[in-house]
Amino acid sequence: DSIRVYTVGSGTSLTAGQYVYLWGAQLEATAFASSYVATTTASATRAADSLTVTGVTGLDYPLSLYAEFERASDSGTDTGVVEVNSGTAANRALLSINSSDLIQVYARASYVDQVNATIAGALAIGTVYKVAARISTNDSRHALGGTLGTQDTSCTNPAAPAKIIFGEQNAGTSKLHGYLRRLAIFSRALSDGELTALTT
Repeated sequence: DSIRVYTVGSGTSLTAGQYVYLWGAQLEATAFASSYVATTTASATRAADSLTVTGVTGLDYPLSLYAEFERASDSGTDTGVVEVNSGTAANRALLSINSSDLIQVYARASYVDQVNATIAGALAIGTVYKVAARISTNDSRHALGGTLGTQDTSCTNPAAPAKIIFGEQNAGTSKLHGYLRRLAIFSRALSDGELTALTT
């Protein structure tokens, strides 16, 4: 394999005094581009984009999650969009993309699954999506692109969140491999109409 750079226009070869200047090129052994890493004479390995906020206070259920995002590649496994948890995996709520490329809302209380719902329609690469979900006792629901998912009328709220994880789930695994354009956490249960309007 090789990388070649050609000039276009005249169709002739470069002659003395003609130059091609290149700057800022970055080659990566991945299926998609990541953030630019400036280097000099040595190669560099970039750290993964990872944002987690700990020590969260004043946030409790019912709550609602909203994200506008774009996938850059398909890892073939579950990938997180946003997660809130009590500091451990025992109590958490999250928006994710499952291995079948479906948007999923999931909530767990004391290690017991409470909400686990998807909306039909596989998510494509390079397309921007809007999704929102409310997590509320016996009344959880989510929406994607203005379409409501099935309401869950038998669910218990997890313990209050103490951590927010952006673009991944499970404490640093299952990364989104894409772009989070907007994200919001509402400290109340959004109505069906609000879920629809936010994601349209």
